[in-house]
Amino acid sequence: MRTLLLVMVLGLAVMGCGNSDGIVGIWEVTEVLSGEDISNTGTIYEFTAAGEMHSSSGAYKIDGTYTIVGDTLKLVLGGIDMDVLFNLDGDKLTYDIVNGPQIFLLERQ
Repeated sequence: MRTLLLVMVLGLAVMGCGNSDGIVGIWEVTEVLSGEDISNTGTIYEFTAAGEMHSSSGAYKIDGTYTIVGDTLKLVLGGIDMDVLFNLDGDKLTYDIVNGPQIFLLERQ
């Protein structure tokens, strides 16, 4: 019984931490799947293995950090905390800002 409990606790810890390996890289918004496209197409997102996140659209740039908890990116950008539900499918990333009006499709660059 003790062994089963330990395996369950370890499994939950690993799932809760998330694995950033798949998301590390440079991504471009190629389509707005839901909501209005307010110059979002073409925005570049970079996720580093060190947990940094950089975003740029034209002259507008923002830096922050991220962690992954299950299927949620926990972002801190310019002092603002936000959660983003994501689904990674090969070189495509669905990016759904929690309580936000838009859902984006990003493709690995």
